[in-house]
Amino acid sequence: MAELHSSDIKIASIYTLKCNVNESIASLKERQLVIKTFHSPSIFIKEEMYSIRFSVLVNEFFKHGDSAKKTLIGDFEIRVDFVVNELIGHLSLEEGKIKSISPKLAITLISIGYSTIRGIILEKTRGILGNGLILPIVEPKILLENKILKKGKVNK
Repeated sequence: MAELHSSDIKIASIYTLKCNVNESIASLKERQLVIKTFHSPSIFIKEEMYSIRFSVLVNEFFKHGDSAKKTLIGDFEIRVDFVVNELIGHLSLEEGKIKSISPKLAITLISIGYSTIRGIILEKTRGILGNGLILPIVEPKILLENKILKKGKVNK
């Protein structure tokens, strides 16, 4: 696979597809949040475009005795489109179909994309959810595995 340089990657566009925030919640202090992040990539070889759609669900869970209550805090969907020079050099193709993606490219793009959506969600929730919702810093490998986050910790 080709060598990857930071100058080979550019953010082409960012789209906020969904931004639903529970405006009845004034503050996130002392709340037990469960954050689910999912991503789905799309690759357009001819255009050298790599697109990642991030879905982030933020819920609060209350446990009272035998019952539990879930409250939606936020539901976000953001797409980040990248242009990657020589994208095909970072892909493994078999019979014209993508078999795998360079791990370094996947981790780099997921890192940039997640960092970007963290800032977008913070800005979109500032003033609605107190000082805003700050998604935890997460190791990119965890994001690639689509694990659930509870209070910033990995829940396997």
